[in-house]
Amino acid sequence: MKEITYINISKLLDKNCDIENFITEADLLMKEKYPNYEQWFLEKVIPGLITKKRNIIIAYKNNKIVGYANLKNENEKVISNLYVKPGFDQKRIWNSIIDESINWLETYNPKIIISNEYIGYYMSYIMARDWNLTNIKNNDIIFNGKGNEFERLIYKKKLLKK
Repeated sequence: MKEITYINISKLLDKNCDIENFITEADLLMKEKYPNYEQWFLEKVIPGLITKKRNIIIAYKNNKIVGYANLKNENEKVISNLYVKPGFDQKRIWNSIIDESINWLETYNPKIIISNEYIGYYMSYIMARDWNLTNIKNNDIIFNGKGNEFERLIYKKKLLKK
């Protein structure tokens, strides 16, 4: 069985790699899930990738996207459009995407935006990470991660080693 690969789009851009196939597949997947996704993606995400204020983390297996998250690192640090395809190792993929996202954002306490449609899939992971519900807006549920003190100390130690 082929392992899951985690792709950091900003790292591919830094190496001048072609990301068109990843972006096209992600766009097709996400516009099925979120209304107005394509317009938002073209107006916000693409320019943000160029300015390095945004990133996309993709979980990839057998030439297909099985997980996805959009990241924003501007005036606030945000993980949004978090999605793991049903039928795959949800917990492992979800946690790996969150960990990759937290590393890129360089914070253990990002804002996390999850579609109400998927909250049931992720509730146990949200509770395990001890995140606080901060807002409900349209079809999105918004959390701020707080984690426990031990996890924060480990993360800070990891950052200091960079």
